[in-house]
Amino acid sequence: NWSCEVIHTVRPANLTDSNTTTWISNYLPDLFFAAAMVVVCGWEKNFSAMSDDPASAVSWEAHDQRLRASALGDEVRKKYVSTGA
Repeated sequence: NWSCEVIHTVRPANLTDSNTTTWISNYLPDLFFAAAMVVVCGWEKNFSAMSDDPASAVSWEAHDQRLRASALGDEVRKKYVSTGA
């Protein structure tokens, strides 16, 4: 018996008018939304500490990090529960 593990980095294409979905938008929509909100909140406030609500992007970033940790836990669990051929 032997096994083989392939590890590589996947860089999906950017979202465009012709490419409307990614793996994250399909399978982790809550994480996709939180990550988008981090960028939008920062863009809206021009990433300025002098804005009306400087904690808004930070708050979404914290939420994004919690969702990432949860998704990573699920992926690790799936990896070790699955059986190889």
